[in-house]
Amino acid sequence: MVFLGLTRPTPASRRVAMDHGASRGYNYPEPHVGATRRAPHAPANDGVGGWRIADGPLASMPYARDATFVEIGRGAGDYARAKGMMRRWGHFQLGWSEVAPDTGVKEGDLVCVCANVAGVWIRNPLRVVYAEEAGPGRR
Repeated sequence: MVFLGLTRPTPASRRVAMDHGASRGYNYPEPHVGATRRAPHAPANDGVGGWRIADGPLASMPYARDATFVEIGRGAGDYARAKGMMRRWGHFQLGWSEVAPDTGVKEGDLVCVCANVAGVWIRNPLRVVYAEEAGPGRR
């Protein structure tokens, strides 16, 4: 479910979308909640392509899936900066898409992803299903 509007969403309109989404539950079957947690980890950089969805636990699920693994830095400093960016939802702050930077990142936290597509603002209410932290140098 999404909510549409012609103006940038306000904090109040985001809350309405999140509350409505939370009251309706997930938009997919309960057995699929958290299924990506069981997905294979990133392959070693051995020059061979990554893993294939067809071989993993998600193969029987009827959803579009994407998995991309990219090295974004090395060492504790880069890890801390990347972790801070993720906690502020920086990967969504693109001008045409956004998540309020103070949105929680813990399991169960409600999220409202907003995006401007062809002049229409979309509010997509979501929920954090799980959060994991491997630490620097670990996968």
